[in-house]
Amino acid sequence: MTTKGFFLKKLRLLGENGLKSEIEFDKGLNVIVGPTNTGKSFLFECINYMLGGKDTPDEIDEIVDYDTILLEIESKGGNKYTFERQLTGGTFKKYNCTLDELTINSKFENLSQQHSKKKDSMSKFLMSLSGYKNTDLFIKTNQTNKLKRFTYRNYNDFILIDEIKIISKESPVHSDNNKTKTAEEAAFRLILTNKDDSELTENKVNSNVETSNTAQISIIDNLIHDLKLNVINSEPLQSEANLNNLITGLILKRSGISSEIEKLSGSRKKLWTEIQRDESKILSTNELLKRFLLLKEQYENDMQRISFLLEGEHYFSLLNYEKCPQCKQTLILNNGELACSHLELEQKNESYKVEIQKILFHLEDLNNTIDSMNEELESLNNSLILKKEDYKRQSKVLDEQLEPQNLILEEELRNILNTQKAISEVEQKKNTLNKLLDEKRKLLGLIEDEPLAEKTSPHQLDYTNYYEDLCESIKYYLSGWKYPGSDNVEFDVKQKDIVISGKPRRLFGKGYRSISYSAFVLGVMKYCNSKNLPHPGIVVLDSPVTSYKEEDSYEDKTSDDLQARFFEFLSEVSQDNQIIIFENKKPSEKVIEGINFIEFTKSHKRGRQGFITTKK
Repeated sequence: MTTKGFFLKKLRLLGENGLKSEIEFDKGLNVIVGPTNTGKSFLFECINYMLGGKDTPDEIDEIVDYDTILLEIESKGGNKYTFERQLTGGTFKKYNCTLDELTINSKFENLSQQHSKKKDSMSKFLMSLSGYKNTDLFIKTNQTNKLKRFTYRNYNDFILIDEIKIISKESPVHSDNNKTKTAEEAAFRLILTNKDDSELTENKVNSNVETSNTAQISIIDNLIHDLKLNVINSEPLQSEANLNNLITGLILKRSGISSEIEKLSGSRKKLWTEIQRDESKILSTNELLKRFLLLKEQYENDMQRISFLLEGEHYFSLLNYEKCPQCKQTLILNNGELACSHLELEQKNESYKVEIQKILFHLEDLNNTIDSMNEELESLNNSLILKKEDYKRQSKVLDEQLEPQNLILEEELRNILNTQKAISEVEQKKNTLNKLLDEKRKLLGLIEDEPLAEKTSPHQLDYTNYYEDLCESIKYYLSGWKYPGSDNVEFDVKQKDIVISGKPRRLFGKGYRSISYSAFVLGVMKYCNSKNLPHPGIVVLDSPVTSYKEEDSYEDKTSDDLQARFFEFLSEVSQDNQIIIFENKKPSEKVIEGINFIEFTKSHKRGRQGFITTKK
């Protein structure tokens, strides 16, 4: 067994008041399973950070009370080391002991994060553990043979594969960024051969035209990178045809409801006008009725007064007066005539009776009018009650049914129109991206046509045999998993990627791309071990089995048999190295029994909730 490389043993977060979160790893296969938001991605970032990464782990809410991170590793030679680093970044402290043996008096050595010839760094230390006797290596960065240092971070591209990269169509060797592609390919060649580019001399011959073209390509690369991120990060959207059908249907439905609202609103408005008119009429009729009742009361009083006078005159006629009771004159003069006319009773009685008949006639007419008005009031009140009930019913339909339905339709229509707008924007970005890619290809063609002295180095190696041996190592895993077409694996020198039974890896669906990407990086580790070449001896994979989503197409999804065999085969062949897998799907119980299996349940009541312990 090779002594090159190391294993991760334990990772611990420390916080205030003794707060601690910890996870342990073993040699061989480690599988950490759990649903979303249980700390798997954060744990992946912590491993990357403690293996020399520049970027600090995401500042998630759960780590607000933590400040320090520690990682214990063990070399394949049996030596144990612990590294300490602040979560905010900075240098490393290296202790020559296990994590549990640490005390406040433990001696440590400071290691810088940046690889440097003069300073001790994390990169140089991990490179030496990985088997590099010389840690001062160089790789070319462009076609003029400009050099930069090879660091341990170049290895992490082949051992730390996150959930985005694992399903990428890009080459496992390099990205599409023209500024870094040459250096990434040079690092890959160094890993396969253990030979660097330090013997190359920088070629200064370069035309102004080429410099201009290169500068333009650099600008275009930045634009392409941003556009790709925008397009990739756009959520899967419905087809525009489906959206148009939905919009048409919603507009028709909204039109129907709007027509109903308009019709019912008109009816309600008419009812309201009638209600106001009836209430006004009732009010004026009541006022008039009050006056008629007062008039009736006056008539009845007049009747009583005249009746009283008639009765009084009768008794008055029975009396014999010497003097008139009204004017006090002597009633009969000497010639026998009446001195006044106050005692002409018959005439008065007749006039009283005529007056009473008049009053009775008016009173009868008045009573008929009052009865008629009461009937009218009763009819108006009954009609008003029905109209108010109808008004209330129509208002309820408008306010509780039609208006809310209309608002919901408006919101749905607005969302669909926004989606349609987003589709249009994505299409515009894709068109712009294609134009930029075309422009980039034209510029690259111009650069390739430019004469460049000593463009190829005389000592350049033929890598055919290296690539063939690497493909055999990759085929070992694909065949072990019974991956479709795994009997024929070749290396595409131009694309720097594998071709499986004549089909480029990038053309497979998401699920198959993630598994074949896993085979590539595991194949690199196996290749280095078989050639006794330097390699850390670890591979960390994020979601190689469940890389696709439920809504993805059928061709993106792998079979259950392939997924099961993925874990089974790795559990059988991973004893001499360390493979750490973060997944949403559990292996079989048989596999779990023979590996280091950790499950995050996202539950306080069952098992381990997640990676991070928070304050209670």
